[in-house]
Amino acid sequence: MFHLSKQLFSVLCAYQGSILIGYTMGWTAPIIPKLQDPEQTPLPDIPTDGQISWIGSLLYIGCIIGPYSLGPLSNVKGRKPCFLISGCIIIVSFILLGAAQNLAMIYAGRVLIGVGLGIISVINVVYIGEVASTNIRGILLSGTGIFSTLGTLIMYAIGPYVSYVMSTVIGIALTLLYLIGLYFIPETPLFNVMKDVAHNPIADKLGWLPLLSLVVFFLSYDLGFGIIPSALTGEMFEPNVRSLGSAVTSTVAWSIGFGVSTGFGYMLSAWGGHVTFWVYSGACAFATLFSVLFVPETRGKSLLEIQTMLNM
Repeated sequence: MFHLSKQLFSVLCAYQGSILIGYTMGWTAPIIPKLQDPEQTPLPDIPTDGQISWIGSLLYIGCIIGPYSLGPLSNVKGRKPCFLISGCIIIVSFILLGAAQNLAMIYAGRVLIGVGLGIISVINVVYIGEVASTNIRGILLSGTGIFSTLGTLIMYAIGPYVSYVMSTVIGIALTLLYLIGLYFIPETPLFNVMKDVAHNPIADKLGWLPLLSLVVFFLSYDLGFGIIPSALTGEMFEPNVRSLGSAVTSTVAWSIGFGVSTGFGYMLSAWGGHVTFWVYSGACAFATLFSVLFVPETRGKSLLEIQTMLNM
């Protein structure tokens, strides 16, 4: 295991990827009004509401593809090359978005940037989990959510005051800083061990299991709990409290995420892996049951219809 200072430096470099995730996730909020503004939009025509929805949602298609595109490579070439490739993908995506003159280019840029984010989201967890010492692993893993929120705040803070093109230039600058930091981080000790035992077929097969589990987890998350709550947040609140309600909802979500991530290491030490993951499985089952029984269906309903339904 690395010396503490080396661990912290490596994790801080990885956190730059989390900042990119947050920046890109928050990109649509200040940028969509610019696309709908005839004086600021780079598009020949103002996009419709349906087209705007596609601009927001296509990112998640890329996020689903991302872990599959390079996930297996991380066990062959290492975690670090996957980081570098994801950064290059994101730069190309921002260039495509910045140069966009039609919706097809924006759509392609959003899907492609989602691929890069999907890779980072999985490999970040793998990398930090493998370089961090046991006593600080939970805290360092929880930092991914904090730095992702920081990236979103950066976008919200500067997005309304810069042009559409400048928002992509800033994204490119952040990605270049990310790539520079990655140049100095080492490969994880676990991957080096996996290389040493690669001649053993059993060890080789077992080496794929943690990454495969992460891929399945993030795929399931991105198809459901990762995206639906955000959509519901935008629909459930009345206009006069939507901003405040969304802020409170996000704060609660990230606070719970911080608590869960921080407590994971302590639960693992006290209860062991089996009990800990059964607790998380039970929480997922409860969330599913709660959703079935109490969360209303909003598909195909206008905001007025949703508010009427909730006030009945």
